Amino acid sequence: MARLLIIDDHPLFLQGLAALLKEAMPGAELLCVPSAAQALEIAREPLPLDGILLDLSLPDSEGIVLIPELRRLQPHAPIAIVSARESREHIRAAFRAGVQGYIFKSQVPEHLAHALQAVFDGNLVVPPGHEALLREVPTTTISLSRRHLDVLRLMSDGMGNRSIADKLHLSEKTVKNHIGAIFESLCVVNRVQAINEARLRGFID
Repeated sequence: MARLLIIDDHPLFLQGLAALLKEAMPGAELLCVPSAAQALEIAREPLPLDGILLDLSLPDSEGIVLIPELRRLQPHAPIAIVSARESREHIRAAFRAGVQGYIFKSQVPEHLAHALQAVFDGNLVVPPGHEALLREVPTTTISLSRRHLDVLRLMSDGMGNRSIADKLHLSEKTVKNHIGAIFESLCVVNRVQAINEARLRGFID
């Protein structure tokens, strides 16, 4: 009997997804929780999970931050993101963090059920129109220079561009160029995403 963990803080969607899975996978044990803390409690249990469904927006954590710990605790359970966030950057970051599938909440129920089953069968699944990511993500490598890492660390300390420039004895324009290069390398669009992604990748503590 499959044992599945579903993590989503929207009660109606959580109930709907559980009902969909009960119909698609009769007999499956569904563990539905609304928070990262509760999800980790279940993931730490000795009984293994056969699959994890995760929303990116949770009340006590960003789902992207939760993925590495779930992977560590349940290394054999495929993880699928089921999210309302539909940007290419979110999809890319999720796959690089270690998920096997990314599914939009806006997908119609029958397509959602098919996509989830494909993930549980061991396939990589991306939303329609993003198939190119199946070629890009598994082979993507990230390279950051020592100077980029210096800038990232200071960004994570909450420093602005002027303060970073003063600390590293650089011009503010050079710092902006470094930050732009960091965003491009990490496939993110703002400082918060850059810091989260760099931590996920082990570039900064």
